[in-house]
Amino acid sequence: MDTLPEYPFKRDARCPFDPSPQVNELRHERPVAKVKLWDGNEVWLFTRMDDVRAMLGDDRFSADSHHPNYPTWSAAVKQQKTTNASFLRKDKPVHTAERRLWQAFFTPANIAALRPAIQAIVDGAIDDMIAAGSPVDICRTLAPAVPAAVISKLLAVPEKDLDFVKAVGVTRTGIGEKPEAVHKALVDLHDYWIKRIDERLQNPGDDLISKLIIAEVKTGRVAREELAAMANLVLLAGFGTTADMIASGILILLRNPESLQQIKADPLTTPAVIDEMLRYTSIVQHGLARVALQDVEIGGVTVRAGEGVVAHLASANRDEAMYVEPDHFDTQRESRFHVAFGSGSHVCIGAPLARAELQIVFDTVFRRLPDLRLAVPFDAVKYRLDHTFFSVSELMVEW
Repeated sequence: MDTLPEYPFKRDARCPFDPSPQVNELRHERPVAKVKLWDGNEVWLFTRMDDVRAMLGDDRFSADSHHPNYPTWSAAVKQQKTTNASFLRKDKPVHTAERRLWQAFFTPANIAALRPAIQAIVDGAIDDMIAAGSPVDICRTLAPAVPAAVISKLLAVPEKDLDFVKAVGVTRTGIGEKPEAVHKALVDLHDYWIKRIDERLQNPGDDLISKLIIAEVKTGRVAREELAAMANLVLLAGFGTTADMIASGILILLRNPESLQQIKADPLTTPAVIDEMLRYTSIVQHGLARVALQDVEIGGVTVRAGEGVVAHLASANRDEAMYVEPDHFDTQRESRFHVAFGSGSHVCIGAPLARAELQIVFDTVFRRLPDLRLAVPFDAVKYRLDHTFFSVSELMVEW
């Protein structure tokens, strides 16, 4: 019997935006394959778009991270998935009920109403970047500043607390972190929210948390602890991944001057460019995990009840059956059916907000700084590959 490949695979540092060569090989030769994880757990890896969508859209696969065979990439990731689990790690009907509490805040109308505030935040962050002087590191300035300020406004997190939140986010996503450090960081953030919720029970504001306290906690429908877990998810997800995409997106645009010129000439094309950017980058490095609740036939194999499965989003977004020349960044293609935000009932709830932030950032920064360019050779750009989410870790630019 062949030895199972050990997962997750490493990206090729020479092609940082591409999935690993091993996952590409599996997509071509064994699109549904068994792999072995750090803890000896043998799971199925799905690498093609049709199978990824089918699995993520099938309620016979559970998102409950407390299942003993739930796939994780390290002891730290296992700790992250099981500490203060939010609705992201729950199944219907609990997942549906808790997700619905937040869904109304991310409607197109609400996002449209937020756009002036986001624009002001972006302009302020660019003002600060200009004041700091060229060159600057996008990963220390614009990229984190915008989503931090936006999510801070939505959840009424004081600016003085943002360094704490950022530190928790970095620890939480580190694959090689010590499990006890991940546990402590997430417990500390949970305790932080319990205190904030108690304060707002007495003096509610106009933020999302206060609205949920009035509608759900005070009526007894949601416990403080449950709301704290939800707030953790929205806060961390709303900050880190958007910051990663801002940095990666600016780099991609600087590397693709025709696409950059396209959005400069016609900002109405920016949403389509962002979709291709999301498809091409797919920052969820190693995929989304589930556990089969019963025997399920998918992709030509039978997944047995209790077996773990992984949907490799980045591989699905490079599936040749879905896209022509998928390893090429092409803003003329139809990209909006990618799975960068996941798929099925657990698709990212904050996707509309992230899209709005990305659009405003890209349109504004290149309008105000039309000569923005890399301050170092492309080969000198640094990346963060040891976390759950792929990102640029240092991006020096000048103008």
